[in-house]
Amino acid sequence: MIGLVVPSLQYIGITWSFIILADLPVSLVAYALGWKYPLLANLWILTAGTLWWYLLSRIANRVFGKFRPNNVPREKTSLSA
Repeated sequence: MIGLVVPSLQYIGITWSFIILADLPVSLVAYALGWKYPLLANLWILTAGTLWWYLLSRIANRVFGKFRPNNVPREKTSLSA
């Protein structure tokens, strides 16, 4: 949390607060760990948060894929001659 202490890096600390809010289901564990184990809480946010966003992107791809037409021909590029 050096971004909250060093004035020239304050934007990093503010960004980290938004990341924790965006990862709310995952960050609940980080809130519980953060009081005594801040390093473990940060590692949890980085690893589990990354997996969380990957899962969300896979779900969004599947949901929006249902609305995409299947019979649209693909454009030919110069590499697929």
